[in-house]
Amino acid sequence: MIDFDSWPQLVRIVFLAGPFLVGLPGVAMSLYIACTREFHIMLSAIQSSPWLEQQKRGWGIGRFKSRWMLVCFVCGLLLLPGPHIRRGLLDINELRNFPRGLKRRMLVSVWLTIIGFTWMMVAFVLIRLSQA
Repeated sequence: MIDFDSWPQLVRIVFLAGPFLVGLPGVAMSLYIACTREFHIMLSAIQSSPWLEQQKRGWGIGRFKSRWMLVCFVCGLLLLPGPHIRRGLLDINELRNFPRGLKRRMLVSVWLTIIGFTWMMVAFVLIRLSQA
């Protein structure tokens, strides 16, 4: 069994702060995209997706929360394009023509968030196991 309390204090601090130092920049990047003109560039790059159009109608694009949710939805489309193309939710030509810089920032954002969240869950489980 791993005893978390036996780790050196600096290692414990780094291990517990790590998920936030990795995940929060990813969240901040997606928030930045939602608040800037890149949001409209993102929406104009994907126009033939019936699923995204439905999400835009349902969430709207005026409020901060709805803009951020739409950014997260498009990040999901970009992260796993294969299943979305096969289901007709994403056009392959729109994916190819998506602005490279924006696509890169969105993918970095989603990967940082995923890594931070996964690290946080591993830390949680590790601490809970060391307490048992």
